[in-house]
Amino acid sequence: MKRIEGVRITKRGPQLIASAIVSSVFAVIVHAHGEPARPAAPVARTLTREQFQVLPSDAVVVMKGGSTALAGELRAREAANKAARARTFTASLAAAKAKGEAHVAGFEAARVTKLNARNATEQAAYAQVIKQLGSVVVVGPPAIQSIATASGPFEPGAVVFIKGTGFGSKPGKVVMKGLPNGEHVLPPYSVPVWDSNALLVQVPSISGVHAKEVTIEVTREDGKTASKNVDFTPTMVIASIDAKLVKCDPASTEDKCDTFLSFGAAHVEDTFWEDDAVGCDSWEVSVKNGWVIHHIETTDTTRGGGSIGPGPNCTGTCGGPTPNKVSWNKCFRVPGTGGYSGNMASYMGTVEIIGPKGTSWK
Repeated sequence: MKRIEGVRITKRGPQLIASAIVSSVFAVIVHAHGEPARPAAPVARTLTREQFQVLPSDAVVVMKGGSTALAGELRAREAANKAARARTFTASLAAAKAKGEAHVAGFEAARVTKLNARNATEQAAYAQVIKQLGSVVVVGPPAIQSIATASGPFEPGAVVFIKGTGFGSKPGKVVMKGLPNGEHVLPPYSVPVWDSNALLVQVPSISGVHAKEVTIEVTREDGKTASKNVDFTPTMVIASIDAKLVKCDPASTEDKCDTFLSFGAAHVEDTFWEDDAVGCDSWEVSVKNGWVIHHIETTDTTRGGGSIGPGPNCTGTCGGPTPNKVSWNKCFRVPGTGGYSGNMASYMGTVEIIGPKGTSWK
């Protein structure tokens, strides 16, 4: 906390005047009303913010440079300034939340659109293969030659083209084995639903699992089987999370850091400090279980000459070589004016991560 080490006291009518002779001052009242008017020698005195709050409303504060104000007026201006900042923050928070929700919805819509286009391509390719192969039936045990999707991952919702021989003329069953939540039947996605040489099936909607090699097993109507391993990719979704506050620099007269959406802070020179406030806040984000840091975006707000250093804005490569962990400093400067200012440097940021649907990033 900043303090006053020396003041010069004078008397002017019924109002008390405290004149700072050092660079930092709140407000001072050291003489009772009615004392004879005469210049006072410098007096060593320390005044805290709490003491300023209980000064009489008509106490006159003389700040460096000669400007004056009543203690009551200064407190009212300070309260009005805080209320205005609170309203601005509430509006900014609502806008940031709406933007984040729209981003999540847009990401999911784009994923579904892309998946549907891939599935349509796969169905057309399957129909062409069926036309070329005709109704050739290969005698012998079933065999899988290839398992593929239309240039995309083997993921929930994807249509999968299984090409092989000896699947039989009557419907059998296709299952996926190897996930921790048990076997999953891959239902047919075509007409005919079963062909001796080619099958078109769809990966069911599955969540809460990580990427893993799985086994696709085709079981013919007579019980004979064929299998082949493929790499399973879970549905990837985005989420907004809070950053972890490592340090909130107490450089200003009012410093507040919070994880109200993802991360943010406000540093304010809100009273009479002469010195500039210079500092840096520290933040970090760490995720696991297949999640990676995808997008960090900050919005800076300054007033009265305040400034904010570069933010950790990034997309796609936020963690660099370690995409699941990132840390950063957010540095600021808030100038002091020697009088009531309300100078401010603040920022608000969002952190988005991508990972397997239904799993925890912690």
